[in-house]
Amino acid sequence: MKRVLGLIIVIGVWSIAVFNLVTRSPVTEARAETQSRPASMAAAVPENVPGGVAVATVAPTCANPTPEMIADCAERAEKVLATTVRLEFHGPSGGIGHATVINGRYLVTHNHYPISGEELSRGGEGLISAVSVFKANGDIILLKTPLSYFTVLTVEPEVLVLDFKEYGGIGFFETLGVPSATMRTWDGLSLRPGSEVAQVDWDGSTAHVEWTRVAAIHAEGESPYIELDSFVEQGSSGGGVYYVGYHIANNWSRLTIREAETGEIITQFSTAALDTATMLP
Repeated sequence: MKRVLGLIIVIGVWSIAVFNLVTRSPVTEARAETQSRPASMAAAVPENVPGGVAVATVAPTCANPTPEMIADCAERAEKVLATTVRLEFHGPSGGIGHATVINGRYLVTHNHYPISGEELSRGGEGLISAVSVFKANGDIILLKTPLSYFTVLTVEPEVLVLDFKEYGGIGFFETLGVPSATMRTWDGLSLRPGSEVAQVDWDGSTAHVEWTRVAAIHAEGESPYIELDSFVEQGSSGGGVYYVGYHIANNWSRLTIREAETGEIITQFSTAALDTATMLP
């Protein structure tokens, strides 16, 4: 067949972590299921949606706010950024990503650093030697500290949870005044294609919030994820995605779809790994 629906999907599957040596491509493992986007969208629509089609609720939204909404949307974005940190692992297999503070002590981040979650749980195995943690604005929380500051609590295909422990019964980040996000699984909320979410992105030095919409929900398989109408920067992997104030996912990858014969870009979007009930104790 010369053309499959006239398109080839690529062709540009970019992991959005920044690595020292190599970049892995996690969505390749997820089979870049944008090929079946309409079916996935239909499957994600709750049965009580009239006609089986999810339609975004009416504007305005924080992506296009009225003057009366600007202050509230800015406050919501600041709350997201207050719980966001940037991680940097130092060493031959080091890399940069983002994470979200949960319960005062945990960091929820992605699992496609050059060092695997399993290797990290074994103390870095000579691949990394130290970790730095920065606030969303670049302020230092930890700078090249030993790996003994944390343990690996959870390793899932696209999610790592790091435990920075308690001190005197108080979580490490809480002792520093860093607030925590509240995590919820997507199926306990009204999330659907068309829903607006707050997504953490960055410009290479500081993080910011992008207001975007859910394009599709892929709840099947061991790595449930959502597609978003955004194209975040490399290095934003692990940054949180929030719906109605709750952390529901972390940035995974960005993809580009091109026309098979001309190479023309048809669309670009990002994906985020959905939170699961097994991530935290």
